[in-house]
Amino acid sequence: AIAYGLYARIIRFIEEQAPKLRGSILLADETLGVLRHGAAPSLPDAYNRRVDGLPIAEGNGSCGTASARRQPVIVSDVRSDPLWTSYLHLVGDMDWLRACWSTPFFDSAGRLLGTFAVYVAEPRTPSSAESELIAYTVALAGLVVERRQANEALRQSESKLASILDSVEAFIYIKDTSLHYQYANRHVCGLFGKSLDEVTGHGDEAFFDAVTAANLRENDLRVLEHGERIEAEEVNTGKESGQTRSYLSVKLPLRDENGVIYALCGISTDITERQQAEERLRASEKRLRDLINGLGPSLFVGLLTPDGVVIEANRPALEAGGLTLEDVLGRPVEDTYGFTYSEEVQ
Repeated sequence: AIAYGLYARIIRFIEEQAPKLRGSILLADETLGVLRHGAAPSLPDAYNRRVDGLPIAEGNGSCGTASARRQPVIVSDVRSDPLWTSYLHLVGDMDWLRACWSTPFFDSAGRLLGTFAVYVAEPRTPSSAESELIAYTVALAGLVVERRQANEALRQSESKLASILDSVEAFIYIKDTSLHYQYANRHVCGLFGKSLDEVTGHGDEAFFDAVTAANLRENDLRVLEHGERIEAEEVNTGKESGQTRSYLSVKLPLRDENGVIYALCGISTDITERQQAEERLRASEKRLRDLINGLGPSLFVGLLTPDGVVIEANRPALEAGGLTLEDVLGRPVEDTYGFTYSEEVQ
């Protein structure tokens, strides 16, 4: 709807300058090799529907032929010109359609974007003033269509990228040089309990406590001011939830074509559960060591790997035998000084 409005205003411009002319913009679909209806506010809807999908080929009226030839096609009388032979049934009793002048327009790379056509109610060619007006309108249409298509391509690209980033099980974000969020994937938004619109434009102080915000600022400035790529463990406490979680964050600078840093990109992985599991394992290992070392010097107890390598032993027994833990750790038990097997065990 927005695009149609832009194209319609372009057509209205030429129609206001030359009231006897009616304009139409068709857009090229080079994948299918056809022209699609863009805008024609002064033409009947029935006619617009019929020309929607017009093949880009020689002999397909003024617009199809102009697109194929990549040059203007001036048909002074559609009822007698062979280019319109296959389309006379569309003309019928349309008294506004006697002449049709079509000019293709292209993007900056020379790719066909569409055609601008002018319909006249009398058989004739354009005057010099009308030709100048058409040339101006075609140039304007080319600029508008190219920009709209570029913006649409960028929007689609950003949408695809956002979908990919949202599917990644990590917290991904972009902050500008003012440390304000410019992008946040759905995991970041979910963590903050905010929509993307509510996140962008705000700094960490809006979502974390003062200590966390200060620590994040310190790391971020290393990236933005010194161009460092950092990998750091960050412990963050939510401002509203009060919940503290640990993250392994990788942050790197984003540079423009001149090498100037304009933002940072961060990828943070929640390692809270992993740290808690590691802490539980360390606590369990400590309890086991305490148990082993509490057995006293009269009984040697060791922990071995499946292939018989010593990974723990009770210190009192080792000290009684004149050994240290370092003397036996990492060695096969049969090679450890002071330990032998009886013939029965062997």
